[in-house]
Amino acid sequence: FIRKRQRHGSPGAAMAACAAACDQDYLLFLEDDFELLTRPKELVRHRLEAAMRVLDMSGGAGDAGSAADGHSRANDGAAQAEDHRDQAHCAAASRCPPAPILGVHLRHKLFFGPPFYEMLTAAQHGEPPSPYAAWYYSSDPVASNFPDNLWAPPFWDSGSRCDSDRQSWHETLRYQHRPAFESEQRRGWSSSTQPPDDSTAARVWWCSNGSSLLCTSTAAHRDPFRSLMYSTNPMLYRTESWRLHLASYAAVLQDLRAVEESVSTSYMWRVEPSFVLALSLGLFRHRRLDR
Repeated sequence: FIRKRQRHGSPGAAMAACAAACDQDYLLFLEDDFELLTRPKELVRHRLEAAMRVLDMSGGAGDAGSAADGHSRANDGAAQAEDHRDQAHCAAASRCPPAPILGVHLRHKLFFGPPFYEMLTAAQHGEPPSPYAAWYYSSDPVASNFPDNLWAPPFWDSGSRCDSDRQSWHETLRYQHRPAFESEQRRGWSSSTQPPDDSTAARVWWCSNGSSLLCTSTAAHRDPFRSLMYSTNPMLYRTESWRLHLASYAAVLQDLRAVEESVSTSYMWRVEPSFVLALSLGLFRHRRLDR
């Protein structure tokens, strides 16, 4: 669908047209340099069902479909192993804000295929690793308090060695930190009286009791280094959510790099309402077509 429309426009406009034409509840954009990696098919089905279930719960649909999902998992040892890990949950609202879950990231977290810019840009600035990389460091990154012991302040600015010679996003977007914290306070989502200090790094938690998905927040004071970027990597959305929050960026900006950067630094993404993203261990590997 998108490739056909690229003859008459840009990838962003094609994505917006695809979303407008979609008559299903869920939407997954998959560029042609990604391939399905996960096996067997029962594990693929489990991870897709888990992604749909967490989006339904966030959207107020409750546990619809959970009985059918439980039946499929009963016959799937690999999926069962994912769900029967020891659970570690956030102890306070200050760690797990009840923001809406925007989407589920489905790029594979171990066999992701280079380049994985969410890892690269953090390393270039001596910043804490992105929550997208949490699975890479631990099979249970919640219990291991990711990213503790993987990074220590202060960060350093890489100057000319960084992509586009840019400054660290931590410095560039510092003005968003307090407004994001105050927004959470107004909505009763935080019991803290002061925003986190500069040593704070983005945290992860299990999306729900028994879930195999990690969750993390895009709010500026929770992700001060902007390591949790919006990406056109494979992500599952509720169709109505993508249309509401992202279609205008894609239709107007059209260039995908511009869409990614604009969303990732926007008031919507970083301050209000901000979002929770769910992170699956993943299904798809990147395979570059230009090399």
